[in-house]
Amino acid sequence: LDGTFHTIRRATPKMMRGRWGRIVNLSSVVGQSGQAGQANYAAAKAGILGLSRAVARELAPRNITCNVVAPGPIVTGMTDVLSPELRELCSEAAGYVTGALVPVDGGLGMGH
Repeated sequence: LDGTFHTIRRATPKMMRGRWGRIVNLSSVVGQSGQAGQANYAAAKAGILGLSRAVARELAPRNITCNVVAPGPIVTGMTDVLSPELRELCSEAAGYVTGALVPVDGGLGMGH
């Protein structure tokens, strides 16, 4: 959570000057559903959603969006390769979407 906060603080001044930007944070399905033995991890991942929604509201007047991708257990090198569909979160057409949680968990978090 600290790293996400500091990265946003570092990245946003240039976005604010340019009056445009896209922030996409990574969380986890565990942030919404919890996980036994992982209270600290679940709390940090849930915090990313709260932080992102606060940033989305704060920066919306400057045409900067902030969204969260929350993957479930997937076979990757810790999401080192994102699909083209996920990259579309940053397109001009996605300018209306902000403060959203995009679960990529195969239905694991359904109902949350």
